[in-house]
Amino acid sequence: MKTKLIKYISILFIIALPLLLQSQTINTSAGTVSECPGDIVVPINVTNCNGVGAISLVLQFNTSILTFLNYENINPQISSGFLIVNNSGDKVIISWANTNAANIGDGKLMDLRFSGITGSSSLSWNTQISGNCEYSDSNGNILPSSYTNGSVSVYQVPLITTQPSDKSVLEYQNATFSVGAIATGIQYQWYGSYNGGANWIELSNSSLYSGVTTANLTIYNTQLTYNGYLYRCEVTGTCSPPALTNAAMLIIIEPLISSFDVENVCPGTIAIPILTSNFNDVAAFSLAFSYNASVLTFSGFQGLNAALPPGNFVCNSVENKVYLSWSSTTPMTFSLPDTALVEILFTGLTGSSNLTWDTETAGNCEYTYLNAEEIASVFRTIHLPFYRFHKLIPNRLTGLSLKIQVPALVFRPLLRGLITSGRSALTMVVYGMTLSMEGIMVVLHRQLFP
Repeated sequence: MKTKLIKYISILFIIALPLLLQSQTINTSAGTVSECPGDIVVPINVTNCNGVGAISLVLQFNTSILTFLNYENINPQISSGFLIVNNSGDKVIISWANTNAANIGDGKLMDLRFSGITGSSSLSWNTQISGNCEYSDSNGNILPSSYTNGSVSVYQVPLITTQPSDKSVLEYQNATFSVGAIATGIQYQWYGSYNGGANWIELSNSSLYSGVTTANLTIYNTQLTYNGYLYRCEVTGTCSPPALTNAAMLIIIEPLISSFDVENVCPGTIAIPILTSNFNDVAAFSLAFSYNASVLTFSGFQGLNAALPPGNFVCNSVENKVYLSWSSTTPMTFSLPDTALVEILFTGLTGSSNLTWDTETAGNCEYTYLNAEEIASVFRTIHLPFYRFHKLIPNRLTGLSLKIQVPALVFRPLLRGLITSGRSALTMVVYGMTLSMEGIMVVLHRQLFP
């Protein structure tokens, strides 16, 4: 009796199993893939895929990003029978049928191969049209099914969109080179060449360079020796190959420098030299600076550089500003640095005055070539004979402060009684000290009282 019961149960299980399997919903999913441009494989996976006698699937994709190539890695359960996988426009059509039912269960149905370029594409099952996406058993009965869409994202390979350009700056100014680029997972690395491109050195952030791993490389406090240096950037990303920019050149312009050469002076006639460096091929100049009219009175000029035709030079003062101009059809060059252009004469009273270049008014402070092109120039506050070693030279500085003072000794208090054997304090203030007064000794005489 027990043996017969087990036999009946087994027969019922065999009969009910296909019905049980068919009652489960078959799910078909297209993979979600992110890849570099080129060959892209999209898996088609199924779950609960049992008792299947026929398959009909239609998958749509973006033809501007993907091109269908073929299929591969067919599941052994559908390797026999009638199978067609082809491409029609923006669709991949999959058809299979066999008199023997396929029982895949959970697994891969097949892989679809595409060729992809940068961009993204959805992978959508076309379930809107009846019969496009369905499963049936060997008797032609439609099986319950569901569909999960996928997508393909094709990464951007490194691509230079804007090349760095040559950069011209004045000596001691900062220079910045920039690159425009796109890439997935983008990274930058700048390189420098100091021998015309024969060798390239990977740059690191330092007191000289910053932004070496960004789109913008900055070079600080440029020197004349940097002239002709080359720079380029390598752009890398998730995908290969890296992109390398063209080389860009750093061009250092040695500016024409104008400065005052004067120290603290005594009241009376004061001669203030205007010095120039890099005075090359100058055909004209127009200069102007202001002063404190309550301390200084303009009285003229002297010592005009002999190389300048005097008939073309004009120097005058209006209110508290001195104007100088000169032009010639024969450009002039001063071979030596810190060459005196002219000396401006003042009569000075005790006090102080700023000598301020008027760089704000267009045309007031400029030098030009014969073709009227303006010459790069710097107007400095003080005279440094070895200006090339001065590390901070802002462009077009204002002027200097001139102090005029007669040397004087002042005691406070003027008279104080002292105890013969005691101590007392005197305060001495010295005005107008100069180097010529070095070594002066002040002697205090003790007065004896009866």
